[in-house]
Amino acid sequence: MKNPFKKIISQDGELINSQIFVLLFIGFIITFFLKEFQFLKPLSFYVTSVHEICHGLAAILTNGEIVEINLHNKGGVATTKGGIFPIISMAGYVGTAIIGALLLFLSQKEKWIDIFLIIFSITMIILNTMYINSYTNTYYISSMVLSISILFSVRVSFTRQIGVFLSALFIFDSFTDAKIYLFYKFTGNTEDLQNIIYQTDAGILARHFGDESLTVFIGIGFLLINLFIYSITLYFILRNKKSN
Repeated sequence: MKNPFKKIISQDGELINSQIFVLLFIGFIITFFLKEFQFLKPLSFYVTSVHEICHGLAAILTNGEIVEINLHNKGGVATTKGGIFPIISMAGYVGTAIIGALLLFLSQKEKWIDIFLIIFSITMIILNTMYINSYTNTYYISSMVLSISILFSVRVSFTRQIGVFLSALFIFDSFTDAKIYLFYKFTGNTEDLQNIIYQTDAGILARHFGDESLTVFIGIGFLLINLFIYSITLYFILRNKKSN
């Protein structure tokens, strides 16, 4: 069967630069509308489950534990016990940023991305089964179906394109709250907006430090960390292409 994605692969088997940005742009558009259209909800639930599992993994890595993960229509909540709270709190968006960056970098070679997608999907299936508190709700089912689908995607000939597309979802999800923080910073203190930002990861961390006024600064800090992660990733991708 002729590969319909052949035109976006260069002769040495790497994704062509311009096509990477096309796929990233498509991912950005879809991410922007994830919560707006019903048919995109399964993707939204999947990205949310990855975000919450990143919180949980941070708890485990800092000598804590996951109590449970709840997914709902407006997002999710990872309940953890012990561990280093600032690291756990920032792990949601920074974690999805790191996963997005790894997907983008490893998508340059089919063997790399295949191995990563297998490990990533199996990890998601196991953690979803162990910690998400309801096995019958739409959010859990969406996350599991997509995790299993991605696992079996390694059998097709365009896993690199899948990797780039997924990277776009995670990359732009990691900037989801940034627009809220920046809007709040430059438009003034409105009560509704204030209530929203205090429920974000940055707001929760600010309360942990005992000063909610730190929320915007912590949120912008998350944004700068994520920008640094992507800048480094793109630098190594372009350097690798130039050396070849």
